[in-house]
Amino acid sequence: MNLDDALRQFDLVEANLAKLDTVLNRMSALVPSGIAFMDGSPEDREYRELGRNYSDLVGALPAISGWKITAFPQGLDAIAQQRFDAEECGDFEAKVMVEQSFNEPNHQLDEYRSRFSRTRRQLVRRRLAELVGDIDQLLGEFDLNAYNPDSQSHVTGHPWEQLNLLVVEIDRLLGAGSRSSSWNNLRRHLSFALACDLHDIVKKDWPIVRHEVARLGYDETEPLPVAVEDLGQLISANPTGPVATALKWSALNDEGFERLVFCLIGDAPGYENPAWLTRTRAADRGRDLSVTRVRQDVLAGVSRERVIIQCKHWLVKSIGDTDISDCITKMVHWEPPAVDVLIIVTSGRFTSDAVAWHEKHSQSGKHLKIELWPESHLERLLAQRPHIVAQFGLR
Repeated sequence: MNLDDALRQFDLVEANLAKLDTVLNRMSALVPSGIAFMDGSPEDREYRELGRNYSDLVGALPAISGWKITAFPQGLDAIAQQRFDAEECGDFEAKVMVEQSFNEPNHQLDEYRSRFSRTRRQLVRRRLAELVGDIDQLLGEFDLNAYNPDSQSHVTGHPWEQLNLLVVEIDRLLGAGSRSSSWNNLRRHLSFALACDLHDIVKKDWPIVRHEVARLGYDETEPLPVAVEDLGQLISANPTGPVATALKWSALNDEGFERLVFCLIGDAPGYENPAWLTRTRAADRGRDLSVTRVRQDVLAGVSRERVIIQCKHWLVKSIGDTDISDCITKMVHWEPPAVDVLIIVTSGRFTSDAVAWHEKHSQSGKHLKIELWPESHLERLLAQRPHIVAQFGLR
């Protein structure tokens, strides 16, 4: 089965879930707030018919990794009888249990929706990553200098048409749910297709939407697999031996390395508004991440620095002085506003010439500050954040 066919099955399930939600809401509205026996009443007949609809819809929902909805709404008289019995015995806990049993179908529907959403994200995650990379590449093919944002000229041609198709496909993969204003702006600018719209998409809309797609395609709350059921078993086993300190950088690709750095700055205090801005191995000015660094001074107050982070997942080649110079030259393309700090972070090392060049630059008094984060620096940062190490499978 291809991805399109699989998504159609998910769409059918989503449609049945919407119907089931409607049925449950209508049934709940027919349940009296107090004790009322209603056998044979018009409300009871409607309730029973809705109950049959509920059974059909639940029967049409496939299991999710073996889990299915098993709760069914109780009849109106059964609810009334349970409420009567709980009232007669005067037991508060009994009254609570009656209402909980009445709401169990809603609870199980919520559980099914949660499992459904998680499974759907797993289905589309790989394709979403591919589309993000394709859009990054397409936007990199546009020469913004050739499009005057003050003109009324239209953007046409294959790249623009392909961009529209890719955005529509991402929308399809994300499925139901609200979209941010940046999504709406992106679609609006695509429809207008003027030179100024292209500039807005490249500089404003897509960087934000790109981050949202990454967040929607990957739920940071999803659990990581743990190989033991009881941590006490590990103590009983009396484990011995040295502890691994080296990180398996080869477990990451370029995009994974950027995501790691993104999580690192997002997890650190003193950093605001992290954004994942351009495609991996970008040819369009090479900016990978942007963040605001907040500094607190007891005398001078709060100051903020605009930080650009260039990620280089280089496992073999070291970063030289010419590579650093190239990064600095490209910073002018991102101003204004001014870039205060350029961080070059790598899973490898810097050459001795690069280190010497950096020291000379630091003593020059220039506005742009340069920071070099080699593998050793990352290892120190990640040693204090084992949850990130585990999340990315670096050990």
